[in-house]
Amino acid sequence: MSALELPSPAQIHLWPLALDVSDGEARALHVLLDADEHARASRLADPLLHRRFVAGRGQLRALLACYVGRPAHSLVFTYNAHGRPALDDRRIRFNLTHAAGRAVCAVACDFDVGVDLERVRVLPELDALVRQVMSPLERMLFDELPVSERMVAFHRCWTRKEACLKAQGVGIGRDLRDLSVSLAAGQAPRLLQLDGATAAADAWQLRAWEHGLWVGAVAADTGGQPVDVLWQQARLFDDRFFPRATASISIPQQQPASSVPGPERAPTHANQ
Repeated sequence: MSALELPSPAQIHLWPLALDVSDGEARALHVLLDADEHARASRLADPLLHRRFVAGRGQLRALLACYVGRPAHSLVFTYNAHGRPALDDRRIRFNLTHAAGRAVCAVACDFDVGVDLERVRVLPELDALVRQVMSPLERMLFDELPVSERMVAFHRCWTRKEACLKAQGVGIGRDLRDLSVSLAAGQAPRLLQLDGATAAADAWQLRAWEHGLWVGAVAADTGGQPVDVLWQQARLFDDRFFPRATASISIPQQQPASSVPGPERAPTHANQ
């Protein structure tokens, strides 16, 4: 197992991961999980959700093991009150998000990081969600947008807010209306207000990307220090993780979001 170089204090590494893996890959990942993760997986009655959980947690372990130079199965996670995992080596910080068959892992050093990913879809209950999720400032910005842009703008808003809350270690356990983010196309991703204060928001770094129907964001409280967000070229099960290379993972490029598919459930994630 060869080590990965840790991000510098001015960097965030983003790793795109595929969750729809083969039977052989699922077995290789399954043996990396600890007893708690096996128990969590066993509670997922849906075979697809079970496999994707195993794929996500197994790849997370394999990736972090390469950063810390220890066997993946030996890593011990602790969890805060909101379920956010952490390693005993507190220098390395990480966060995992997943949506359908895709996942992204964010890795940083010495500051907490949050990441979120969503697939843009029609939300019949959009008006109710806007009232539940958006701050007064965001609702004003949202109402100024053409109707045709509002579905994608809502997903931008959601992912940026959740990335910030996950970086705080609370996930959506906190009122999403406590913070305001930019949400219009072409506008730089920014945390505009935190608890109604602009000064507190200025300490945060927020980056976002869009690729086809996928929208994502990564956030960190760096005290106002700028950071570079670096997508990492990964090859699932390559020699850094497992003995044999099998499946490629492509890196998303920043593109405008396009048309919206049919109805699905509203966005929701657990802190991971």
